[in-house]
Amino acid sequence: MMGNIVKENSVFLFGNTIFENGAVGFIITFLITVVIAKIFTTILEKLVDHAMKKDARASMPFKYLLKILRTVIYVIATFAILMNVKPLQSVSTAILGATSVMTVVVGLAAQETFGNFIAGFFIVIYQPFHVGDMVNLPEKNISGTVIEITFRHTILNTIENTKIIVPNSTMNSAIVEDKAFGQKTYIRYLVLSVAYNTDIDKLERVITDVVVNTDGVIDTRSAEAKERNLPINITVNEFLDSGIQIRFPFTTKSLGKSVETASKIRKALLVAFRENGIEIPYTKIQILK
Repeated sequence: MMGNIVKENSVFLFGNTIFENGAVGFIITFLITVVIAKIFTTILEKLVDHAMKKDARASMPFKYLLKILRTVIYVIATFAILMNVKPLQSVSTAILGATSVMTVVVGLAAQETFGNFIAGFFIVIYQPFHVGDMVNLPEKNISGTVIEITFRHTILNTIENTKIIVPNSTMNSAIVEDKAFGQKTYIRYLVLSVAYNTDIDKLERVITDVVVNTDGVIDTRSAEAKERNLPINITVNEFLDSGIQIRFPFTTKSLGKSVETASKIRKALLVAFRENGIEIPYTKIQILK
């Protein structure tokens, strides 16, 4: 008799009309489920961090997969907890049973979102560009540095330090020019015009001297060319109405460095051209009275 009273008033049976194993059992189940979910996500995060230390660029698929697995783990944990609440058991079962129908309905309602998700998945798997790369979408007139790739979109940071959010479906279907795909150097071309009476040999010597002596430029000429002081690759690009269009390359460590270096070369060329009597043609307007 006394045993039955103790059993009926046991703390473990408190709340058993609402919770599957009583309130205490529910709390224990809740804590265990949360701890297990946290342990799994922590292990996954450490594995991704370890992969990033080895190769940050190659770890992008793991970061994307981590987001997916983290979501799956917490969804499973949530359902596991809800199944221990009796009033919600039927709701949870109904949700699981209606998953196929919900998938169709949600799929139709969010085709674009799923399209972006799938596009993001393929971007991460095939890695046409990485976080940190400078990319350009000529068709969309968009360019910037990739700072994040999410489920739905890719975030670019422009040269004006603004953020552009581009849907992954656009990034996956558009023509993307990657200006920094892990290469150790970056080649940039400068174009300028000189007068038709310019001594081309002298022009080549002046341009070469300016370019190779500009801070930030990597001299890519061969050892023999350097010893013989041969000019860099300067080409006559086009004959214009007012002068000859000249094109020449220079090499820097990065795309960002090339922008600064190009400005230095232009400034130095202006001074060198004046000192050597090389004219840059420009439009002159003569007013007759």
